[in-house]
Amino acid sequence: MRVVIIHHSVHHHNTEKLTEAMAGSVHCDVLKLHDARETDLSSYDLMGIGSGIFFGKHHPRVLDFAQEHRPLPKACFVFSTAGIRWLYPMWHRPLVTILERSDCHVVAQFCSPGWDTVGPLKYIGGIHRGRPNAHDLESASRFAVKTVEQFRLAEPPRLAVASRQAVREEVGLSHAMSGSGIDGIRWLRRIAYHPWRISFPVCSATRSASKGTANRVSHPVSDPIDE
Repeated sequence: MRVVIIHHSVHHHNTEKLTEAMAGSVHCDVLKLHDARETDLSSYDLMGIGSGIFFGKHHPRVLDFAQEHRPLPKACFVFSTAGIRWLYPMWHRPLVTILERSDCHVVAQFCSPGWDTVGPLKYIGGIHRGRPNAHDLESASRFAVKTVEQFRLAEPPRLAVASRQAVREEVGLSHAMSGSGIDGIRWLRRIAYHPWRISFPVCSATRSASKGTANRVSHPVSDPIDE
């Protein structure tokens, strides 16, 4: 499996430090953003992409790259450094939206506190001076290892795409598995994405026969199709 991490680090090289920590723990290629523009990324299975957060979003050059560069890998993870880390779902949303619309599925996200002197913060010396620190870099390293390992165990996205097409062709089977058909479709979709954690639904006929005594098996909460 081939992994590449692309970063754009401007002021204090916060994001570059994160990238080095991640690259030191997983086998991957590392590219600066301007080098990635000249690189064919189609041969990579997983891409990491990140920068600092500037006025509520990733650096504009990172957003432009995600919007314009083709082809992109089928899966990626997004990372960043920010002055206000706990708002990272909001900070990441513009980049995640662009990537998802480009058929590059975002499998994980990470944000670390970073020394932030953007805008008026420079007049007070910024916030989070000295971050990311050793603890932050260790967290980034663990994140990279976990993300790559989980992705390695998962079905490759290109096979999942083919499986989704097979799902659409098996509507008859899905209706046989559920009175309404909807539950059967979701079950087949879970096979396509998570073949290692299948939970089998109890069909409506069985529930009727048992007069409501059979309990429906719960599905995993996280499902990229349903979300």
